Amino acid sequence: MSPGLCRHFTAGLFIAMLVSACSGPGLSSLPSPSQAPELSWDPVPVPSLPGVQLNDLVVAPEGLVAVGGPFHGSVGPAIGIVGVILMSVDGVEWTVVEDPDLEGATEITAVAARSEFGYVAVGSAAGHAMAWRSPDGRDWVPGEPAADFSHAALLDVASAPDGFVAVGFIDEGGVTRIAWWRSPDGISWQAADPP
Repeated sequence: MSPGLCRHFTAGLFIAMLVSACSGPGLSSLPSPSQAPELSWDPVPVPSLPGVQLNDLVVAPEGLVAVGGPFHGSVGPAIGIVGVILMSVDGVEWTVVEDPDLEGATEITAVAARSEFGYVAVGSAAGHAMAWRSPDGRDWVPGEPAADFSHAALLDVASAPDGFVAVGFIDEGGVTRIAWWRSPDGISWQAADPP
């Protein structure tokens, strides 16, 4: 299974995670459906994060990184909850990443990995779209926002042959349109023309 398909986990007391579903160091690959007709999930204890949902998970040589923000359940977003990043080297032991450059993140929606740059996460901070980059999943630096990040939302990010691509939408006076951005390094972002 590709790392990008390991996503949408909810945090509480546990992360439900099939470690073998994501390839990486020390992690086995998922067998073909004919070889594994039934898969089991094991709860994995994580730091207590009441009101947080995890939005994405990626595997890279340095380990696994999960990102999230306020729970968007039927009662609406949790008040006072901010963006969160969790790191694990084995998928069993998880720690919350505490980095001053993540302060102000209101939600982190997605994360991607690329060997020469490490990790890139996207989300929002201070009411506008934002991206962060990390060489190891622990130390993060904010990216340079594109001009239209002030009225945009970044919903997903993926590595590309020439860097990273992020997708989301732009709010133009109450009318939204889909949009995407490109970055050669996860730091500098520019709006991209639609296909």
